[in-house]
This record gives sequence, structure tokens and C-alpha cells, in this order.
Amino acid sequence: MRTTALAVLLVLAGLASAQQAKVVKKLSPGETEELLKKADIDFKKVDSDVPEASFYDFKRKDFNVRLTNFAGKDLMLDAVFPKVSIDKVNEWNIRAKFSRSCLHKNPKGEYVTLESNLDLIGGVTEGGLQQFLTSFDEELVTFARFIAASGGADKLFRPVSAEKLEAILKDLGVNNPAKGELKEGAGHAYDFEIDGQKVRLVNFGGKDLMIEAHFKKIPLEDVNRYNLEKKFIRAVAYDLGGKEYSSLESNLDCEAGTTVGILRAFILGYVDDAKNFAKYVQDK
Repeated sequence: MRTTALAVLLVLAGLASAQQAKVVKKLSPGETEELLKKADIDFKKVDSDVPEASFYDFKRKDFNVRLTNFAGKDLMLDAVFPKVSIDKVNEWNIRAKFSRSCLHKNPKGEYVTLESNLDLIGGVTEGGLQQFLTSFDEELVTFARFIAASGGADKLFRPVSAEKLEAILKDLGVNNPAKGELKEGAGHAYDFEIDGQKVRLVNFGGKDLMIEAHFKKIPLEDVNRYNLEKKFIRAVAYDLGGKEYSSLESNLDCEAGTTVGILRAFILGYVDDAKNFAKYVQDK
């Protein structure tokens, strides 16, 4: 009798727990951010050019991941990988359960994405939302191994030589950038224009990089307000011998090693940030 009573209590407890589980049918941007914080994810909200969509960029298992919230009705996780053949993309999709791979092409080249979607309209528990993130972590690792076995792995290298960096710039469509040597042979600086944005890229002896662009002076309060909303980039106010201006800067530590994909993302990601900062400065 005691065993039966205990079993009934356990069943009732389980039912009560299930009844108390919150079901989500729509996720606001604020609720999306709370979801990421609960998962201990340090994210950056990115300006979206897609109507009613919110973008959140973060690192997961050493991969750059983007979470997109489409008007609160569905979520998508995606990560970018080096190009592999379309046959390999299809091979992954044949074996996949909770993700898909796609081959993309834009003016900057070809690349592959790993993607996963979650429909919220029918309702998803909070546990289901967390599992959505966790499952993608596992897919990322498995897909990276698949890419490596397919010959599409992005090899780690160090230091970042001038030749390597110049080859990457050329691949991005930057030909013959203005090149200058830093004092005491500490590295090189490159001035160029990419996607309509003038920037300077500095290579400090192959150990770390800095990319920057200069804009008109804005009040320190506006510089600080911009920095309050950002994570991986900084705005700075300068007054050098009476020359006053605002600068947008980003650094990348390469001492432990880097890849072509990481360097491309660093440069292209900065260009997007610089364009957004230009609009911010223009409104001040």
C-alpha cells in the first residue's frame, strides 16, 4: 500500500510540474535577451535590415552564432563555415535531424551556413527553448567535424604575416591599400576603402590587429551612450594638437592563433559597425 501511495504521489507531482511549465507562443526582444542571459550567453544585439526581425550575435563552442527572432513568431540559429561542395551540403542534409546546411554566394565569395529553426506559434516550453540552444551547440561541433573531413576546415595559423593579411584584403576586393610601416618595425598600417567605408587596419607584429575609422567630433556624453550599448567595439573621442574627432575602434588578439575566416569576419563585421556609427554620428 505504501509503495502504491508513493507511486501515486510521484505521478501527481509530475503532473503538477507539467501543468506549471510555462508555454511560450510569442517571444519579445526583451524575452529573447532574458533567454540568452539564462543560458549564460554574452550576446551583442545587432541592427537588423529585415523587417520585424531582431539579431543577436554571440560565441558558442568557439563558433560565431547569430540568433534571429522573426517578429516573435519563430527563432533561427545560424553559423557561417568555409565553403564546401554542394554535394557535401546535401550529404549533411540527408543525415541531419535538427538542422540544415545551405551554400550561399554573395559579392564577397561563397560560404556555407548551418541553420536551425524553432516555430513558436503552436507553443514551446521554456525548457524547449533552452534545449533549442543546447541542441544547436551539439550540431555545431558535429558539423565542424564534417566540414573538416570534407576538406573545408579553416586552418589555424600564427603570427599574422603581412603577406597573409594582404592576401585576405585582396580576397575582400581591397587592392593596393596604402601601406605604412610602424615605428621601430613594430608592424604595418593599411589605409583603404571597403564597401564605401574608409578604414585603417593596423597589424602589430602579427600578434594583434586594430581597425579604426574617424568621424566628426560628437559630445563625450554621446560617445559614452554609444559604448553603453555595445560589447565588442568602442567609440573614443580624441583631441590631438587641436584636431578633434571621434573614432570607432576594434581589436583582435591573434597571439594564440587565428584563421582566415576569423580575420574576414573581423574586418567585414567592423565595416558594418562603422556604417552604423556613421549614422549615429550624423544624427548628433
